[in-house]
Amino acid sequence: MNSRAATGIVRRMMPDDLNRVLEIENLSFSMPWSRAGFEAELAKPYGRSLVFAEDGRVFGYLIAWRVEEDLHIANLAVHPEHRRQGIAEKLLRHCLEADGDAAWAGLEVRVSNAAALTLYRKFGFCPTSLRRAYYSDNREDAVIMTKDLPPPITRNPNGVV
Repeated sequence: MNSRAATGIVRRMMPDDLNRVLEIENLSFSMPWSRAGFEAELAKPYGRSLVFAEDGRVFGYLIAWRVEEDLHIANLAVHPEHRRQGIAEKLLRHCLEADGDAAWAGLEVRVSNAAALTLYRKFGFCPTSLRRAYYSDNREDAVIMTKDLPPPITRNPNGVV
C-alpha cells in the first residue's frame, strides 16, 4: 500500500475510463456492477459519474444520483493499492459540493465495511436505519446513512449565489 497523498483531479467519468473502473469495481466488491450498468450510469441525465485520475490513470470513482433535492451516493470505490490516500474523500467532497443546491444526501453501506462507515461519519453522515439482509450475496445488513446538506451560501461563502 502506498501511503502518499493523492494529487490527481476529480473529473467526469468518460466511456474510455470504463476498463479501469471495472477493474477497480471487481477488486472492490463481491457483487460488482457490470459494464452495461456503468454505461447506463453515464447516460442518465440525473447521474453523477466521477473519477479520480492522476497522470491520465483512474484510481477511484463515485456514482451518485440527483433526484429533486436528494443526492444518493450509489457506488464509491478506490483501487486497493491506492486506498488511504484521500481519494475517496476527494471524490465524496467534490460530489457533495458540485450539487450545491441538494438539500439531503443518503447512501447504503455494509455493516461490516468499517472504512466506509468511518469515511461517511467524517463527512457528517449519520446512521438512520438498518436495511436487513440487503445484500443478496451473503444477506448482510446495510446501514442507511443520511446527511442534511447546508444551504449553498454556507457551503461556498466566497462563491456567487
